[in-house]
Amino acid sequence: MVRAPHVSPTLAERELALVGAALLGIVVALAVAHRVGGSTTNAATADVRPVLSSLAAWNTALAEPRTAPRRRSACGSVLAAGTLGVGHPVLPCGAKLFIAFHGRRVLTQVVDRGSVSSASEFQLTPALARELGFHGRQAIRWTFARG
Repeated sequence: MVRAPHVSPTLAERELALVGAALLGIVVALAVAHRVGGSTTNAATADVRPVLSSLAAWNTALAEPRTAPRRRSACGSVLAAGTLGVGHPVLPCGAKLFIAFHGRRVLTQVVDRGSVSSASEFQLTPALARELGFHGRQAIRWTFARG
């Protein structure tokens, strides 16, 4: 007859907690991979809408185009010439935003963190500034996207 080794209740609790944490990590990783791996075509973003429906209810902030070229952002993104995005010192990397300027509205995301000039809240990548027809330091409207 083979006898099972004695396992203390404390050790059993720790092992169970580790298994639970590992399973939770796997579920989170799969959810993130599913979200990140999704298509970024216009059909995929067709269901993405501003959180607030009225443009008057959006936030207003000063923005300026990014002037200092950096290949890698603080979010870990490679900033290519065509990257549409914003830098913001507080908003989380990857946060989806709508930016509105002079009747144009663009869905974008936070691609950089860190200091923005003391006079501006956002920095726009050169490609986003071109898309919006944006130059200098000016007021924009912005809101989070939901989808």
